[in-house]
Amino acid sequence: QTGLLTFTVTRGSIAQSVKARGEVVQEKNFDLEFPLIGTVEKVYVSEGQHVKEGAPLMKLVTSDLELEHSKLNQELAQARSDLAIRKSEASNSRTTLDAVTEQERTLVANAYSTLLSSGLIAEPDVSDVSSGMITPPTISGRYTGDEGSYRFRVDKIHISDRDYTLYAFGLEQTGAVPITKTTPVPLGSRGLFVSFPDGVDAYYDKTWTVTIPNKKSSLYTANLGAYQDALRERERAVAEAQATVGTQGTAPSIADARIAQAEAQIQNITSQIAIIEDHIRKSTLYAPTDTTLTKIALERGELATDLKTAITLGTPGYKIRTDISELDIVNIREHDGNPVTIRLDAFPDATLTGRV
Repeated sequence: QTGLLTFTVTRGSIAQSVKARGEVVQEKNFDLEFPLIGTVEKVYVSEGQHVKEGAPLMKLVTSDLELEHSKLNQELAQARSDLAIRKSEASNSRTTLDAVTEQERTLVANAYSTLLSSGLIAEPDVSDVSSGMITPPTISGRYTGDEGSYRFRVDKIHISDRDYTLYAFGLEQTGAVPITKTTPVPLGSRGLFVSFPDGVDAYYDKTWTVTIPNKKSSLYTANLGAYQDALRERERAVAEAQATVGTQGTAPSIADARIAQAEAQIQNITSQIAIIEDHIRKSTLYAPTDTTLTKIALERGELATDLKTAITLGTPGYKIRTDISELDIVNIREHDGNPVTIRLDAFPDATLTGRV
């Protein structure tokens, strides 16, 4: 006869365990993006590094902005000098015809120069298909000549030469002008310069055309209107001065108009400087708080935009992130979550606890 097995009944808890592998991540991550488009120049930090609030993290190239800032400050100094001259003229009892004629000639000349100089671009020869694969040369400067077209070519005196030269023809015909890699090269003798953003090697044996003025530019219509306004203003002012030479009554009004124009120019330049300075400030990302660098998404030389994450930061604290199968997930409570026992590969003898 087979004996019966007997057990003593006791009270206790039945535990059901779910095992899963996971990874340790920051408690919370947040991304930083640049508010403008540019090329990354410097990365000051590395992934995993802890930084203090206000520490610089990444910087875009600002050389063009700094050059424009310097240029605008020079223009501002000139505009302030012009304003001082206008106020000095306002103290005079009369404005002579010669003075008005010269002032208006200068304004018209400046407006015409702006019309001819703004928005100039270098266009490749239609036959040169490879030119479309590089950035067009940059045209800068203030043009002082007549309307027309420049054509220029990057070449070498001898094929074996390491140094390049620029040949210009069209509005002017120049000999071989040495090309330097650090400064813009004169394009003729009338105030224009050309530089090569992709490196001069990329432009060898290619011909480009610069049409003056650039009627395709978005600035052309506004500059043309400003030039036509300057012509009409010159006609009006000179006619008024001719009619009032020897009469003091209208002289102050002319001087006051010059002052207002100079003040408006100062205000316009000051606004442009403020925009440039704002862009320069926004070209560097700073740590918003004491934090740890979780991920650096951009490297030096990459293009940054306002839609592309540059750096990911992590807040203090860590959590375990894991995937649970569909069969086991029903046993997990999110509210007042289940207790968790944690074992880390790096610390096999340590047992940590947590909660879902």
